[in-house]
Amino acid sequence: MRRPIPTHRARPSHPYLALTVVVLALCFRAPILSASPLVDTIRASTGISSTAAGLLTTIPVICFGAVSPLAPALARRFGMERVLAGVIALLAIGVLARAAAPLPMLFGGTVLLGAAIAVGNVILPGFIKREAPRRIGPMTSLYSMAISASGALGAGLTVPLMRALDLSWRGALGAWAVPVVAGLAVLLPWLRHAR
Repeated sequence: MRRPIPTHRARPSHPYLALTVVVLALCFRAPILSASPLVDTIRASTGISSTAAGLLTTIPVICFGAVSPLAPALARRFGMERVLAGVIALLAIGVLARAAAPLPMLFGGTVLLGAAIAVGNVILPGFIKREAPRRIGPMTSLYSMAISASGALGAGLTVPLMRALDLSWRGALGAWAVPVVAGLAVLLPWLRHAR
């Protein structure tokens, strides 16, 4: 009896890698910087102190230092594709939790999204180097450009988006889950070829 010959599926192409890099990088700053222009609105709505409001914008930076050293071990154990998918899923949960009541969810969600981005910041450049070893320069430049654009979009569009769509500050923060879900979608083909 013959054994079935396993079919080999080609990994996603370099243009699809470029799309993946851009979409994921766009998810890695906007959720953080979208809170900054809303700090005064959040304080007025919730009555939190200026210290608590400052903590809200500082938590992601703390997570970067505390959580990012775990990223290489996670990648070795589970593979880069699976870790990136976990990062994006955790990021979506964090963004939505931050937009939910009660108030502790605002801080808990910020911790989750900060931890997710801390790991993603380490894994995605390594993923680029592995998948495009002969195009590291252009792909890394694309990543850097998308990261910068993400920060600018988060800081610059959150308040106009809130006003244009007549959202509360919670709705404006939660709206950044949309690009994160898109990030999860672009990762699906990579998961089929996870190493």
